[in-house]
Amino acid sequence: RCASLCLVLDWLAQFAGTHMPGSSVPSVGVSDKTLHTAAYAGLAFLLAWALPNWGKGLSHVGWAAAIAFAYACIDE
Repeated sequence: RCASLCLVLDWLAQFAGTHMPGSSVPSVGVSDKTLHTAAYAGLAFLLAWALPNWGKGLSHVGWAAAIAFAYACIDE
């Protein structure tokens, strides 16, 4: 439950943060690409934590990476 709750809260915060106008977000002195990479890596980690391990085939870590990558492509 904790993993699912953390995943949902992070995903909602990430969605809100990436859809705000750039002028309303304070500058943190780090590249935008670095921030996005860290955010999507965190999303993949939380997905891997929350998804069950189905055993054979693509592991839950592989699924988590694929889902995070697909969301990153759609979101960007």
